[in-house]
Amino acid sequence: MDKSNLEEENNNPNLSSSFKDFVSILWNFSKDTLSFTDEVDKSATVKLIKSEIQFKGFNIWILIFSIIIASIGLNTNSTAVIIGAMLISPLMGPIMGVGLSLGTNDWGTLVTSFRALLITVFVSLLTSTLYFLITPFGEAGDELLGRTHPELRDVFIAIFGGLAGIMANTRNKATNVIPGVAIATALMPPLCTAGYGIATLNWKFFSGAFYLFIINSVYIALTAFIVIRYLKFPLVHLMDELKERKFKRYIFVFSILLIVPSIYTLYNSYQKNQFETNAKEFVEYYFDDREMHHPIVNYNDGFPIIDISLIGKAKQSREEYQTEMERFNLDASIINFTISEDKRIDEVLDKINNQKYEGPKFFEDMYSINLQQIKMLQSQNDSLVINLKSIQADTIPFESISVELKINYPEIESFEYGIYKTTDFKTTTEIPTFHLKWNPKTRNRKSQQNKIQKWLKHRLQLKEVRVISF
Repeated sequence: MDKSNLEEENNNPNLSSSFKDFVSILWNFSKDTLSFTDEVDKSATVKLIKSEIQFKGFNIWILIFSIIIASIGLNTNSTAVIIGAMLISPLMGPIMGVGLSLGTNDWGTLVTSFRALLITVFVSLLTSTLYFLITPFGEAGDELLGRTHPELRDVFIAIFGGLAGIMANTRNKATNVIPGVAIATALMPPLCTAGYGIATLNWKFFSGAFYLFIINSVYIALTAFIVIRYLKFPLVHLMDELKERKFKRYIFVFSILLIVPSIYTLYNSYQKNQFETNAKEFVEYYFDDREMHHPIVNYNDGFPIIDISLIGKAKQSREEYQTEMERFNLDASIINFTISEDKRIDEVLDKINNQKYEGPKFFEDMYSINLQQIKMLQSQNDSLVINLKSIQADTIPFESISVELKINYPEIESFEYGIYKTTDFKTTTEIPTFHLKWNPKTRNRKSQQNKIQKWLKHRLQLKEVRVISF
């Protein structure tokens, strides 16, 4: 065997040993850096969590005040007020108590925690419902709407927020983690939104918001349970291996089943975002802003709408536009695509453009012709203004308005629209008029009617709208 081969054989064990040493050093460094078991104070953690479970006296009043503050923040779309309410809310205590009691097999504490959690939910719903019944400002803003469609991302927020919360509790030191978890997981706003749903009899709002609260609560408790078990907190009651296995299996199955609706909601949110992006690109590509009224692009819970109101004639037929939708990944077969044309404006403009005079006679009769032309143009201008007002009233997107009204005001049983002509025998005015038939149990009907009237004016860009309730 030559000298080079001997040297190579001698070097291989050294390289292998060096690599193993490197991996060992890296592993020990990672373990020391990421480990949080050294700072855990188990007895102090149990004592701290148990002390925050009970809900009576001081804690109940703090909860009521924070619910009122959060409801006002949601009602006024004030993020700062909502965050302030979450910071003073004591809702986290019973949820952490559930996680601790499951992790230590402490069935007495589990019953106490569940009882406290039920009390907090009942008081929160009652307080927020009363607030939204009393307040004259009952319109659903963005902050309220944002709590009605929980999705898979909310599950991840609850998981990582819960992990941060229980880890902070095990250190038994004052930190800003728990307030941060309260803000991130947002336990209180969903309960306030659920109260709004009860107050307005909007069960879609209630179910969506309450589902979000359940997701947050369950996954915060679940992460607390996992960390408590990982840290090997002392068990209060021992279970045999078979029961322990069944217990863990039930928790796993329940947690998986709980997130199924949120996966569907996430998919729906993705579909909505894709549709709105593609539809806006389609509208911007084929229609000039100067040639149309404000277009309506609405996903409408899986029944998408694209409504175009043109000022003048369309450059292509409706079928041709639908064919072009494929270029923008839009399925024309499921989209309610409407395109309305205002041909009367073109007719008036054609008449004005056709008033041409040629030859020398034009210069001879210029004075008299100009007088007639001015009178005619004034008359046509007045007619055009009237026609425009009439067109704006006639071409409202009735279907879209109906859908939006029903979503925001489920108490409305039927909706009618027409043009009322009124006169003082000198001038005649056409007023767009909406008839709303309300559920007999509807409260604050007058204030809601005023809100709908303001919304319709803004939505349809009309100076005058009449709303009549019956």
